[in-house]
Amino acid sequence: MKEKILGVVFILVLGGLSAGLLSSVDNRLRGKIAENKEVAIKSSIMAAAGLEVPQGVEEVKNAFTENIVVKKAGEYSYYTGPGGIYLFEMKGPGLWGSIEGVLALMPDLETIKSVKIISQEETPGLGGRIGEEDFLKKFEGKSIAPRINIVAMKKAVASNEVDAISGATMSSKALENIINAGAEAFRSNVNIEDENDGS
Repeated sequence: MKEKILGVVFILVLGGLSAGLLSSVDNRLRGKIAENKEVAIKSSIMAAAGLEVPQGVEEVKNAFTENIVVKKAGEYSYYTGPGGIYLFEMKGPGLWGSIEGVLALMPDLETIKSVKIISQEETPGLGGRIGEEDFLKKFEGKSIAPRINIVAMKKAVASNEVDAISGATMSSKALENIINAGAEAFRSNVNIEDENDGS
């Protein structure tokens, strides 16, 4: 009986120590994780704006502050960059997890300057290719009006069409939905005429 009690006490003490250690590690890393996320977003926004992204946390933060203007329309946040481009974050479900990215639009608000992926959990070598530069370059100069279409069963020919990744149609279409939803959220939250009038 005494051995059973000692065993239970040992397990409780070990469990308490483990929980305390994990909590301590979590508290120490939480700030660093948040900072890394902030730097990843700022780096992606600068890259989408066509800016060179420096190395180092403080260098990224400083370059971002010097080149990108953070704007608010109510609770909605977006950005402006050199040459009057508009940038905004977009997020939505992919095939296996969340896809987060940045969309940059030219001042006409219809032409895509670039698309950058911040994070995604798609299948490496297939859907994961949505984050590759070769695929993302296909969006440059394409029209978002009225919406971007990623086509799978034919060759992209229209000004608002991009070829899907072969073998990853579902991930490609998920990105299509995320881009279009992001553009719609931008349009419905930001009144560019008011902004240009200085109000």
